[in-house]
Amino acid sequence: MIKGIRIIGLLIFALAFCGCEDDDALLPQIEAVFTHTIDQESGVVTFINASSNADTYSWDFGDGTTSSQINPVKMYSTGTYTIVLTAENAAGASDSYEDTISIQIPEPITLPITFDNPQVSYNATTFGGVSFSVVENPDLSGVNDVASNVGEIVNSGAAFEGLFFDLDTSLNLSDDNSVKMKFWSQSPIDVLLKLEEGTGSDAETTASHGGTGWEELIFTYTSSSSYSRLTLFVDGPGATAGTFYLDDIEQAFVVVGPNCVPETTQSLNAADFNLTFQNDPTASIESDGAGFAWIDNPDVDNSVNSSCKVGQIDRTSAAMFANNQITLDAKLDFNANSGFKMKVWAPQGETEVLLKLEDQNAAGTFKEVFATTSAGSGMQWEELTFNFVPEDSNKYDKIVLFFELGTSTQETYYIDDLALFGDGGGGGTGGGGGGCDGDAVAATSLPVTFEGCESFISTFSSSDATPVTTSLVDNPSQSGINTSDYVMQIIKPSGINRWGGIQNSFPAGTIDFTTQTFKVKVYSSIPDVTYRFEIALDPQTTPVTGNPAPQFRQVTGGANEWVELEFTFINLPPSGSPTVYNQLVIKPDNPDGTDGDVTTEERVYYIDDLRLD
Repeated sequence: MIKGIRIIGLLIFALAFCGCEDDDALLPQIEAVFTHTIDQESGVVTFINASSNADTYSWDFGDGTTSSQINPVKMYSTGTYTIVLTAENAAGASDSYEDTISIQIPEPITLPITFDNPQVSYNATTFGGVSFSVVENPDLSGVNDVASNVGEIVNSGAAFEGLFFDLDTSLNLSDDNSVKMKFWSQSPIDVLLKLEEGTGSDAETTASHGGTGWEELIFTYTSSSSYSRLTLFVDGPGATAGTFYLDDIEQAFVVVGPNCVPETTQSLNAADFNLTFQNDPTASIESDGAGFAWIDNPDVDNSVNSSCKVGQIDRTSAAMFANNQITLDAKLDFNANSGFKMKVWAPQGETEVLLKLEDQNAAGTFKEVFATTSAGSGMQWEELTFNFVPEDSNKYDKIVLFFELGTSTQETYYIDDLALFGDGGGGGTGGGGGGCDGDAVAATSLPVTFEGCESFISTFSSSDATPVTTSLVDNPSQSGINTSDYVMQIIKPSGINRWGGIQNSFPAGTIDFTTQTFKVKVYSSIPDVTYRFEIALDPQTTPVTGNPAPQFRQVTGGANEWVELEFTFINLPPSGSPTVYNQLVIKPDNPDGTDGDVTTEERVYYIDDLRLD
């Protein structure tokens, strides 16, 4: 019996042992795992718990927060996070799973708009046929020579096609009155920027692009309202098709005083060169010892130059030949233009300015024209004239400006409105132009007003290769004592004897010398010029009886202003013969005793209203 009890006990023990092993083998295997979905617009992440054999969960969201929910929903800000899920069951088993997520919530568009922030959605709303995209800068030059992203605008050619940006933060014009941007175009174009969705009426203004690649455009408004929409039209009412780029749209403040006049269209092309400083031309101006900056006009309260923007030239003392250079896209045409005008502000009067034209591919091909500010022009604007002749056409494609050439002057100067002027026809001896539709002809009577075709067409020089030339041109300064439309221009070249000048023989018997005082109005950019005036017989008698002594008159100061000179001859003609002499001779810049001197530079003179009085 005892033996049987032992056997039964062993059997029960064996069965119990086997039953325990089977219970352990049937315990569930726990596994923690999850997936997720991300709304990148809002940063909301929905976690989907896919764990098995667990009944409690612990979430670590990687930002210092936790949750015990099965399928939590979490809102993140932009960043990268590591999420850990720990799953457990009642038997005390556990498992963990982690995953990393990246959140990039698009930031709203605000100024400045650079197109470079990967978190900003720069999508513009287009209309009328325009397409828009963000691309890499295709032209690292001008005012935008840094590799970056830019906005690409493709016009289809429809009128009033455009695009707009809705701003998260409104543009408040009571803080800053302007919007500026970098804009790229290969041809001159007008750009309209309209401000909408504001606290006041819509505001719009246009800026003109010169067509030279990247330029800075400035749009200035008179409104003081706030606006949340910027609407852009490239050639708004026109039908221009093409590709354009913009970058760095930002708000700015532009000083616009009561006397400040906004600039007109600017062009840096040779065909219609007109540097008004409407846009920043710094990238197109090379500085050699003379720094350049685009600034607000420091002196707008005057009648010569009240424009808002000008160029500042800082001449250094270390550079004797300090200059600023502008390279053009083609050769200049002086059949179509008479020369250049430029407004200058200098701290002292009698400041010498040289405008030099060069062939950028041939250093030895150039022409220099000097002009000097008047004696009383210190610290005020004055317009200078630089005249060229038709023979200068198709030679030069580079402009170089010098202030006080060959000195160690250290000074700041301002320039504005450097532009081509006139309609050409000037320079050649006897040329037409001015109020003359054809060729100029020799004057036949006094007075000579130069309003028609009568002029002085005969000149003389010590060198046939470098003649004195005359032409009929527009009055370079309709002011003071001379507001007539047209005058005669005299150009004396460099390297000839100073007795070079002009002459005209009138028909015999037509000049009545009963009144023996000649009057003539003169103008030049050079002060203190002495004019030599002669009367003579043409042809001379045989034997030669001689001519009266010449008369000399010096202009005191008088640069860049019309001055009237009087030349009085005494004891002639012989009593009872008031019409003996018939030739008049004028020699600009030829004081007594200087016949043997040689001119050192080309200079330009103007005369008008020659008469006996």
